[in-house]
Amino acid sequence: MNKIIKRTLQTLTAVAIVSGTYFGRGHDDFPPLYSHKTGDSYGANVAIYTKIESGASINGLNLSIITNNYGQINGLNAGIRKNNFSEINGVSIQLANYSKDNSSVNGLEIGVVNAGNANIKNFNRLKECADLNGVAVGVINSHQSLDGLQIGIWNETRNNAGLIMNVDYQK
Repeated sequence: MNKIIKRTLQTLTAVAIVSGTYFGRGHDDFPPLYSHKTGDSYGANVAIYTKIESGASINGLNLSIITNNYGQINGLNAGIRKNNFSEINGVSIQLANYSKDNSSVNGLEIGVVNAGNANIKNFNRLKECADLNGVAVGVINSHQSLDGLQIGIWNETRNNAGLIMNVDYQK
């Protein structure tokens, strides 16, 4: 009986990966190296590089080394680097979570760096950051507005409405 359950779960996982990676995609992609999302996708997207166009969404798991998000991610986003230009609802676990103005993270953001690109180059300037509605855990956390909690060594926010737990606070 355990073997049947195990094989069923493996089959469902394979179906989820195939449906998430191959559906809702553009014509110029080459999964699993490059996944270009132009429509809604459900399941698990697995690629080295994923680009999500404006109006497109990944609903489920996005497992990609590099993700450029212009659309929406609903679920779990995991990898090395994420560039967020739009919206993430759920959990984003990355080594580096980079965000731009007018983007938002609603949920949990975990990474060494959770900030905008400008903040990594110059820690004294706050610009090009996402709004955070939830929790950010990292060494460096920088957000445009905070409705939730930042936990880290160096935290920064322009519109402080939440709780910050850190060693060095800069506003």
